[in-house]
Amino acid sequence: MTKEEARIILLEQIVIQAQGTVHFLHGCLTDPNNYKYSYPDQTMKRLQEWNKVVPSPSFCYHSVFVRSCAACQEAKINRKAIVEAKALLKVI
Repeated sequence: MTKEEARIILLEQIVIQAQGTVHFLHGCLTDPNNYKYSYPDQTMKRLQEWNKVVPSPSFCYHSVFVRSCAACQEAKINRKAIVEAKALLKVI
């Protein structure tokens, strides 16, 4: 297995875990009688693990692109890559 293949496998697993987490947290918000958020430490552990595979991007408070802001520059590059990837996979 190559490093790229291993990364893809880990990313797919992270997405699956994230889907389950979002589904569960949605249940907690919309149906609190049947869902109980009892393991916040598990959520935090997963976030830390995910951050090792995909570090969180820099963040800024701009609602528009600011040329002098490194986070805005990084976001612009990321958005362009996402658009290209969606077009290639025909997801758009």
